[in-house]
Amino acid sequence: MNDTKEISYSIKGMDCAGCANTIETFCTKIKGIQNAEVNYAKSLLIIHVLNGSNAKEKLEKGVAALGFQLLKNDLPSSEHIEKSSCCTNHLEKKQKKTDIKNCSPLINNNDSHYHDNEHKKNIWLPIFIFSLAFVVALVIEYFAKTIGFAAFTALTLTGLFPVAKKAWIMAKVGYIFSVETLMTISAIGAIAIGSAEEAAAVIILFMLGETIEGYTARRARSGIQSLASLLPEQALLIKENGSRITIPTSDIQIDNLIEVKPSERIPVDGVIHTGMSYIDESLLTGESLPINKSVGEKVIAGSISTDGNIIIKATRLGIDNTVQKMIKMVEEAQGSKSRSMRSIEKFSRIYTPIVLLLGTLVAVLPPLLFSAPWIEWIYRGLTILLIGCPCALVISTPAAIASGITAATKLGILVKNASAIEIIGKVTKIAFDKTGTITYGHLKVKDIISFKNDENKLFQLIASVEEKSTHPLAKAILVDAQNKNISLLAVHNAKTIPGIGASAIINDQEVLVCSPVYAIQQGVLDTQQENQIRSTQLEGKTIAVVLLERNAIGFVSFSDELKSEAKNSILKLNKMGVRSVILTGDNKISTQAITSGLEAEIIAELLPEEKLSHIKNISKSEKIAMVGDGINDAPAIAAADIGIAMGAGTDVAVDTAQIVISRNNISAIVDTIELSRKTMKNIKQNITLSIGLKAIFLFLTIVGETQLWMAILADTGATVLVTLNAIRLLKYKGNKIKV
Repeated sequence: MNDTKEISYSIKGMDCAGCANTIETFCTKIKGIQNAEVNYAKSLLIIHVLNGSNAKEKLEKGVAALGFQLLKNDLPSSEHIEKSSCCTNHLEKKQKKTDIKNCSPLINNNDSHYHDNEHKKNIWLPIFIFSLAFVVALVIEYFAKTIGFAAFTALTLTGLFPVAKKAWIMAKVGYIFSVETLMTISAIGAIAIGSAEEAAAVIILFMLGETIEGYTARRARSGIQSLASLLPEQALLIKENGSRITIPTSDIQIDNLIEVKPSERIPVDGVIHTGMSYIDESLLTGESLPINKSVGEKVIAGSISTDGNIIIKATRLGIDNTVQKMIKMVEEAQGSKSRSMRSIEKFSRIYTPIVLLLGTLVAVLPPLLFSAPWIEWIYRGLTILLIGCPCALVISTPAAIASGITAATKLGILVKNASAIEIIGKVTKIAFDKTGTITYGHLKVKDIISFKNDENKLFQLIASVEEKSTHPLAKAILVDAQNKNISLLAVHNAKTIPGIGASAIINDQEVLVCSPVYAIQQGVLDTQQENQIRSTQLEGKTIAVVLLERNAIGFVSFSDELKSEAKNSILKLNKMGVRSVILTGDNKISTQAITSGLEAEIIAELLPEEKLSHIKNISKSEKIAMVGDGINDAPAIAAADIGIAMGAGTDVAVDTAQIVISRNNISAIVDTIELSRKTMKNIKQNITLSIGLKAIFLFLTIVGETQLWMAILADTGATVLVTLNAIRLLKYKGNKIKV
């Protein structure tokens, strides 16, 4: 779009998905606007305007007339979206001192959805005033019918004015079949046939429905606010000279050292530089128990150091951490549209003019063809217009989708777009990577075998040699040595020998920790020792042989472990009709040893392109999801109908996936599928409820058993019911998979 300019606005006063749809429809009808997109979750409007047109001025004036306020963003929209993730609690508390015009209104205090306290206080005031005026008009009518009729007429016209104004503005840009149009015609028509009191009741009920809809919609999305509150406002920075200063969390730079005291929240993603503590990550990952973490282990922003004083080395900027990524993902997911949402929108554009035509025919045909009373049938036609308001139908899907995404977020499941929550429930097969997905992804010491019958001495030698090594096997050895309280010996001339292992001098003797291949090549193993090592390898374990002065004195075996919840999670998936397949690049023996007992198909020794080929072949006949965590999984994740990444995986995998499991627990995949199915069931219930109520009242209207106020109550009631039904999804707590 070289001949267009992109403009981004923040929107104030947008209380529901219907408002977002109204603004978006209004924008697309303005000549000169090539494209318009409203992100309801972010209260953000992005338009592409033809250069040289006056569409921008028309837009700003028209949207203001619709009752919304546009705040222009100075940043391009892409930068604005990135910037939205940096608006956290410290901005909320300092909003009077800080220019926040470039911050997402979803998080800042100016947002009408969460932080506009005056808006919340006065939300019911107009309804109270109009209801009180309605009672006064009833009293007046009781004593003076003509004056009472005038009072009801004045009350109706006062409440109708903003509605009619919206309808007129929408009509001027070609959108004449709006809800506001139906309301205006019905109310004025009711006054014209002498039913002013019913018209006034309709206006009050309409206001009540709009208010409740906005309130319940905000309630459905309130999970994002709790995410924003996870970050502390300030952090304690340790300077190079050792002094400590307090800085805003957003000012933290990569490699800064940040001190976190017991019971404080961690302000930034990083690794523990000094100290040890149990870290509570429950609000971020859903992991119920604190995890003991020490030097070198990763910690995530928003988690709590429960008992230890630790120093964190930042690995990300203060404005780019896990919490803000979660906020951004949820915002974008709730702002996106699923296939169901798009279908409902298309249907409502056809549905509304049909209702208008039907109402006209009901009002006109019986009097013309059968000499029926005009007043009676005009009344029924107006009632049909009110019954036909598509509010409940329009909100039925986005309310459920937003609630489903928020419920998933609370379980540590990040859904990147609305379509993902819809599609994941339809998969019939899930492909899992092995290492880091089905397994923990790191080796643990399994067996210590000494040829000299002194296992503790053997392990002490190994741990002492590996103390300075960065090899994964060395880390596993040192962790196990620490757990067993094994003291390390003094070493000299410690070194790593590429392709062989590590060596050091201990008590004037050379100790070499090497691969079994090297030990066999050197001829230091007898037949019995070789057979023992090979037998252990057939169990899928990795071996390190220990040589003392070039004599084999024993070996240590390592293996990755199946995640504790893996077996029961896959069993649960099978019961749900979702079959599992494990795709891995590891050798068959190791894979079969680790995954024995799983009710899943195993395909091993695959290259990344072969994983991709398997996913493509399966997707031709059924819907498949791919779960992985590594760079080599990214192509397969992208090719699947739904890509799922473990949160501790590589950035490539996380960025490629549509769903991210932040707690790295595959039982969350069971939760995701179940929540998706509940969400889609909820949508079907909502659509059935909204259309069903309309069908019932339509029939009652045609046979003359409905009044105007009952019609609007039916629509308002349906709107509230479908929203409250959607909010039920927020109570979903997930499955408690046995481990």
